[in-house]
Amino acid sequence: IDQQLPPSQTVYDYFVEPSRRDLVMWDQKVPAAWKPQPDTPFFKILVPTVDTVRNSFIIKSLIHGRYHVLCTGHTGTGKTAVVQSVLSTLDEQHLSSMVMNFSAQTSSARTQEIIESRMEKRAKNKFGPSGGKQLVAFVDDLNMPKKDGFRSEER
Repeated sequence: IDQQLPPSQTVYDYFVEPSRRDLVMWDQKVPAAWKPQPDTPFFKILVPTVDTVRNSFIIKSLIHGRYHVLCTGHTGTGKTAVVQSVLSTLDEQHLSSMVMNFSAQTSSARTQEIIESRMEKRAKNKFGPSGGKQLVAFVDDLNMPKKDGFRSEER
């Protein structure tokens, strides 16, 4: 691909379109006229934007490539919503998903309990996800809250 980017864009504004063998802007993947389904609960609505479309595509591609993914960013930027949206679209014949919500009280023993509850014994001391599937584990709030003077991290 021999392409010059316009001066106002960066490489992150584009994706490679294999069929055209060209760089295409992410905004072309965003639906022009989008409306949520009338019966969708408000907390499950994820508005497709350049960021949500791009991040969903990258996360899904990494999962299918069997890579680990770590999503970071400021509070309230939609990381959890995007990841849960991607998890809901995974092929359930080959992949199963598990969500673990961490808090300041989450112990290593509790984490092990949660993971083992989703596993089945495959051999003497070998465990794996049920049905011979691969497990995609989503750990929400991996960072433990910083202690403050009000002990709010304990709530």
